[in-house]
Amino acid sequence: IGETRSVENDFFAWYVPNAEKITQGDFFGLKEYRYNPPGYAVVLALVGALTLDLFVAGKVISLLAAALALLTLYFLLQKIFPPDLACWAVLATAINPWFIHSSYYVGTDMLFMALSCLTLLALLSSRTWRYGSSVTLAGVLTGLTWLIRYNGLFLVPTGILAVYFLGGEIT
Repeated sequence: IGETRSVENDFFAWYVPNAEKITQGDFFGLKEYRYNPPGYAVVLALVGALTLDLFVAGKVISLLAAALALLTLYFLLQKIFPPDLACWAVLATAINPWFIHSSYYVGTDMLFMALSCLTLLALLSSRTWRYGSSVTLAGVLTGLTWLIRYNGLFLVPTGILAVYFLGGEIT
């Protein structure tokens, strides 16, 4: 079903039933799923309340997250590279066939990418914001990323290394 409908196999088996339970206020009756935490089901329920269709909500989440990922990626790369190079890198990402497919694929991929990029941007924004604020924001975003996918934990050592090696100074 995943390749023909551009949807994760787990979408109708796990995310939709849990999103429906969430919309009914049953947070403690969620089906346990050992591969992903319940964050995506919560986001799906929230967007589904607006679209009135959870499959459409999944598409909307992926498309909006793809746009957010590209925007965040530009600002992230601009902190490291010249603006024109950052723009070219974002354009290359935007026309990448795998990125395009993931942008309308119903699943956790794009939301995970957008939150990961936001987290990294927060870590590299210590010159723009108060140092403690950017690290705190990065911590909150890491937690949200982890609620979408467990492998969001990669952001914890990344954050620790960024704070240690960068010491709050980004040029």
